[in-house]
Amino acid sequence: MMVFQTGDILKCQKFTGTSVKMYKLQVESIIGLTFQFTILEGTAGLIKEGDTLVR
Repeated sequence: MMVFQTGDILKCQKFTGTSVKMYKLQVESIIGLTFQFTILEGTAGLIKEGDTLVR
């Protein structure tokens, strides 16, 4: 079950030991259990499978 909705703003922020990893996304569309997004802050290189996202 997908818990995100189109238009949601999602944030990941994690202390890595030496710095803070942070990015924000906006959900553009949802298909099944996957979603398309636009990066609002941060870069695509920061996004990793297993990251915890909050609305």
